[in-house]
Amino acid sequence: MKKWIYMLLWLITLFIFLWDWIESPRPFDDAELVSRLTGAQAGDRIELEELTPFSWEELYIFGPYLDPSSIDVRNMDEVPDAVQYSDSITLLVFVQNNTAIRYIELSRSAGDFEMDLYERAIKQKSAVFIRNKDSRLWKLDD
Repeated sequence: MKKWIYMLLWLITLFIFLWDWIESPRPFDDAELVSRLTGAQAGDRIELEELTPFSWEELYIFGPYLDPSSIDVRNMDEVPDAVQYSDSITLLVFVQNNTAIRYIELSRSAGDFEMDLYERAIKQKSAVFIRNKDSRLWKLDD
């Protein structure tokens, strides 16, 4: 009987560990997306929906020194907050059902985003960016 109890406790512990891991937002390290952003020229257009092989509804962009936990989205406390202390990265957080599911720590050498895009929800269909010809900033494609 003790053997079954230990086995059951072990399975419950394993389930809790796996559930926590499944629910945690994971980094999205996609070389194609990074190279497309880094190698883009003025006027180039990027549709994030086409470059992400997972389902998402909204995108949040955090520039240098911004706090990702400042928005009301579940699991944001598990997203790395290095962007708060560094001016060399931009953080892109993908959200599904009001839960952070993936993120990218993007080097600012790939280009900066316009300030008015920071900390606001950008719907998946609207997440089409164009490299500004003058300032080389990424902006939403109108």
